[in-house]
Amino acid sequence: RWRLYDNFLLNENRWRAQRYGVGNGLIDFGHRKIVPMGKLVNEMIELLEPDAAKLGCLAEIERAREIVTGGNSADRQRAVYISALEAGKTKDDALREIVRHLIQEYHVDL
Repeated sequence: RWRLYDNFLLNENRWRAQRYGVGNGLIDFGHRKIVPMGKLVNEMIELLEPDAAKLGCLAEIERAREIVTGGNSADRQRAVYISALEAGKTKDDALREIVRHLIQEYHVDL
């Protein structure tokens, strides 16, 4: 049986992922502590694996592991920002670099 959690708690984890990327962990509500995102993703995949295999979408859910190891959009945006600052750009120009990066990243699938 699935546990039901308040939307406030779920939104906190969503915010943590957006703000910190995959490196700082998420709240494991069952254990009441912050745990590495990879651990939670592995648990999720383990739970979903039998159904995903039957539905033929196991590769799609396993993509979550790649996100954990390679970072999410927040991680990539921070890297672009830091790289721009290290290259001597102003904060405003570094933010513009993030916008360019996002345009390029999201244009790929169009």
